[in-house]
Amino acid sequence: YDKSNDKPLAMYIGFEADGMSAGYLGCDYGFTRDAFWQSSEDNGAYKIRPELCPLGKYGFDARCRGWYDDGRRKAVVGNGTLHITAPYIFSDGDVVGQSITSPLIDPRNKKHIGQVLVD
Repeated sequence: YDKSNDKPLAMYIGFEADGMSAGYLGCDYGFTRDAFWQSSEDNGAYKIRPELCPLGKYGFDARCRGWYDDGRRKAVVGNGTLHITAPYIFSDGDVVGQSITSPLIDPRNKKHIGQVLVD
């Protein structure tokens, strides 16, 4: 949340099928950085889902971020529909903040298909 303009920093949806994220982060080109995002020791993505984001892999994958994985795990075991993260370093590496996530559940089969995120 950006107090200077009284608005959320961004809103995203991360998808379980392929890790794609789609959303709105204002009038800038923030998504262009996603191709250059790298799984590293600093962001810990390779520890979250090593089969998807091995150390050194390029390309942002929502499934390898703590906000997504923590919210997904809570939803899968039926432990709530809202997850509030502890403060963490956002994927751009420049901002520390908190996020609120909520699962996307397919109403036909009750399977987790993604997470909605608001920063």
